[in-house]
Amino acid sequence: MIRPGYHAGWLWQYDFETVVTELAHLGFRDIAFRASRANLDPRRDDFADTLARLGGLAEQFDLGIVLDLDGDFLLDPFIAESRISPAADDEAKWQAAIDWLARWHAAASRVDRVSLLTVASGIASRAGGDDEFRLPSSSADADRMPRRLAEALGRVFETTNGTVPLALRPRVGDVLGSVSRWMQWSPWLADANPSWSLAADVGEMIAAAEIPIVDRLLACRNLGCVFLCDRDPGIRGDVRFGTGQVSTASIVTALRRGGWSGPVIYRYSGGASAGGAGGAEGLGPARVAMADFENA
Repeated sequence: MIRPGYHAGWLWQYDFETVVTELAHLGFRDIAFRASRANLDPRRDDFADTLARLGGLAEQFDLGIVLDLDGDFLLDPFIAESRISPAADDEAKWQAAIDWLARWHAAASRVDRVSLLTVASGIASRAGGDDEFRLPSSSADADRMPRRLAEALGRVFETTNGTVPLALRPRVGDVLGSVSRWMQWSPWLADANPSWSLAADVGEMIAAAEIPIVDRLLACRNLGCVFLCDRDPGIRGDVRFGTGQVSTASIVTALRRGGWSGPVIYRYSGGASAGGAGGAEGLGPARVAMADFENA
């Protein structure tokens, strides 16, 4: 069965109790929370208590929790793109990513309602200036990078003995930059740990020109969840549901007909049309998202 979910990462003006209560009342069965220096950060003294509080709220409303570890400003308070890189060539960054993920995984494994951790692969290394990244350019790179990523994630599981599944989210510009690359790398990743799955992001698939979307999704091995958003050419980031060119309801319908089951996480982060701040519109987009799901 496909479960409707909503990404709460941009509902920053609400407390967790309000977010969970209102989204549950709207009919959502899963809620995604995003890593944040403000409240969900394993370096904070209240981190474990915060996760436990979320777990208690989810238990109260019979919800699943998806933890999106790909937050902004995580490593540097002045740089939005300073995120963890479990496929990094730099040994210090690679080990830092393992330590970060291990702390998340250990804490999440103590909260029964956490069903999935999603993480991006990060950038392997820089080839030149600050905006120039080196992606696989040879057969040696193509072989080494998935093994590097698999080894990092394998060490996380060895360190924590945790049970929460982990899903990788391809992101354009990352080492794992597309669903197609995930499909190429699946044999390495599955050999390392068959429980790892794909967290497909429709917005990133569009940016990578991965069309038709549903056909690619249904062809994927171990599809753990789907992040749904609406997009419009020429506008960076998400646009309001129903105002772009993505028929999210059609994607849900096609996934259901294809026999897939799992959470579809509606996300509205806000693009240029919203000043880049989807949270400024509060819970309004969540109502639209639930109506979209009900029409699927």
